[in-house]
Amino acid sequence: MKTKMCQILVLLMIATSGVTAQEHKIKKSEKSPIEKFLLKVAKAQHFQNYKFKSVSEDLITGFDIDFWAGEQWFPSSHSVLTYDSGKLSTRTTSVEFFDEWYISEKKTNSYTNGLLTLELLEVTDEESGELVPDERTGYTYKAGTSPAIVETITYQWWTGNSWVIGDKDEFEVSDNMITGGTYYEWDGSALEPVDKFTVSTEGENVILTYEYWIEGSWIKLDRNVYQGITIQELYDESFEQNVMSEIPFLLLNEISFDVIYQEWSGTEWENSERNVTEKTFGTNSELLLETINTEYWDGGEWQAEESLKIHYNGKANPDSAVISYYLGLDEEVQWGTYLKDIYSYDSNGLFDSVIVMLNFDEGLENFYRYKFWWNGSTTSAEEPEEVSAFTLKPAYPNPFNPATNITYSMAKSGFVSIEVFDLLGRRVATLENNYRQVGEHTVRFDAGSLSSGQYIVRMQTPGYVKTQSITLIK
Repeated sequence: MKTKMCQILVLLMIATSGVTAQEHKIKKSEKSPIEKFLLKVAKAQHFQNYKFKSVSEDLITGFDIDFWAGEQWFPSSHSVLTYDSGKLSTRTTSVEFFDEWYISEKKTNSYTNGLLTLELLEVTDEESGELVPDERTGYTYKAGTSPAIVETITYQWWTGNSWVIGDKDEFEVSDNMITGGTYYEWDGSALEPVDKFTVSTEGENVILTYEYWIEGSWIKLDRNVYQGITIQELYDESFEQNVMSEIPFLLLNEISFDVIYQEWSGTEWENSERNVTEKTFGTNSELLLETINTEYWDGGEWQAEESLKIHYNGKANPDSAVISYYLGLDEEVQWGTYLKDIYSYDSNGLFDSVIVMLNFDEGLENFYRYKFWWNGSTTSAEEPEEVSAFTLKPAYPNPFNPATNITYSMAKSGFVSIEVFDLLGRRVATLENNYRQVGEHTVRFDAGSLSSGQYIVRMQTPGYVKTQSITLIK
């Protein structure tokens, strides 16, 4: 079965990061496969509803992931996102290996009449170093729905010389609303059902039920009961939480509805866990704190298990999010914190960075850091930060023969690329393609094998592109 998209990297990180984290996983991120249904639908709707932005709007153009090595941050990966008419076109991810950067994968989206129809994932072949196909995902939409609603999602894998059928999702649509879905796996000769989801209402609750196909019949497994909402409200919340779906993970992606998780005993539905949401407001009705408590059912009453607290402190955007697990050792030691996100924003209120901290048995320590880049951050009336943060200085000497020095400065650390092109647009040299620390750096361009003429030096960092002309005279 396709891997669930719940909180994406959080569980992978926790599974490998110490006893404390291993013993106290994020239970509400381990929801039943029902969440797979919600997130898949949200993703398809996300591209339809949220990527129709003009190029002047704030679109994330890249993010860096750094890891903490005891005393300082070290670069781990760098992703660049490009758009076509406001719709996500490509995401290219590079990884750092022994001070060199290599492209590890690239995802390309294709659209038909403005609708996402194909996602192609390419990965770098270890032997050739070239990008090769790996898998692709196709989308079709229900005719006559407005806005368009996804009807099928098809997965295929590349064998080395051809595409093979993988898995498939089929969604049921009624009255312009998704009411269920079935997941199929390819057994070598045909697509066979694996599990299915149905959406229904009961009073003021929305119920998502999950069933598994066993020996020719559907068997109930579990269900989520969302309280006091409509189906559309549930979908809308899912869509909103997936606007940042290209980011590896954010704790803020947790859907903040009261929900009860139940399992089928064979004769009736039995409580398993529940999420209870609370909001704390200040004297002027400003939001101070949003809490999502997870509790488990012990057969007679609900017991505390873990808690996600999102701290707003009266601001429009949250300062931090903290996940704690219930200890109950004594009156003074009730909760232990094992995961924390610290958020910072730029002057436009957009994410600037997220620092992820984990408890490695001796208290919270830095673990990962995410740095975000936005196209909107360069459109303000004031001089954008990127322009002052990165400077490409005139090459010296210029004109030159056969080599010249190219100096650039960085007021903040980041990924930088410097390339040289001829006047036909052909790249003739790559001088820099790496993560660089704050300070001034110089690279040397040796044109001994090139013909006399004019060349273009192009420097690019997330949110900043600068070019200059140089002349080779032999």
